[in-house]
Amino acid sequence: MQENMEYLIELPQDRAQERLYAALGYFVDFMERPREASEVLKDKQRSVPAEMLPMLF
Repeated sequence: MQENMEYLIELPQDRAQERLYAALGYFVDFMERPREASEVLKDKQRSVPAEMLPMLF
């Protein structure tokens, strides 16, 4: 991996967009953490909430 990688991130001007970016960051951190076997066994498929559909499509 390159040690001196620079990323250009434009901060959102809109408050709602800022909250969305923060939520996505927390979600990515949550998804990348190692999971215990007991957590995996409890997983159940769930439908996406209707308010999230515009973000997916």
